[in-house]
Amino acid sequence: MPKGPFLPSEFVPTKFSSAQDKADFGNTLMHFIESEWARTAFSKSFYNRLSMCFGNIAHYDLATFYGHGSHRMPTGFSFLRRTLAWPCWGDPEYTFCDVERAIKQEFVSAITSPAMNCALPRLCVPANGDAQAA
Repeated sequence: MPKGPFLPSEFVPTKFSSAQDKADFGNTLMHFIESEWARTAFSKSFYNRLSMCFGNIAHYDLATFYGHGSHRMPTGFSFLRRTLAWPCWGDPEYTFCDVERAIKQEFVSAITSPAMNCALPRLCVPANGDAQAA
């Protein structure tokens, strides 16, 4: 599997997180979705950051957050819908808003691919509503 679409040079470091940390988070999220929401791809450090991005609510713990249901297929679509709707507030010197914007753009690029050769399994849905076979 490729490292991911995001490079540290695309992001602004914060006081507490490097540009590499931001790129790693974006790539980890893409890997998590590509793995079809595999629990093994949902680490504690990934949970810690994800629970602070895209307006996600920090549940009591990792298991509660993952088990909420919005991170698994087919309800993973609700997670993607909320992620795409999130306005990405903030300043990239203080937040991960630059990563959030880049992730949203990656989702849109995958979803709107003319060939529907989607990098995100089971995410692409043709106009007729039939889900693409992964």
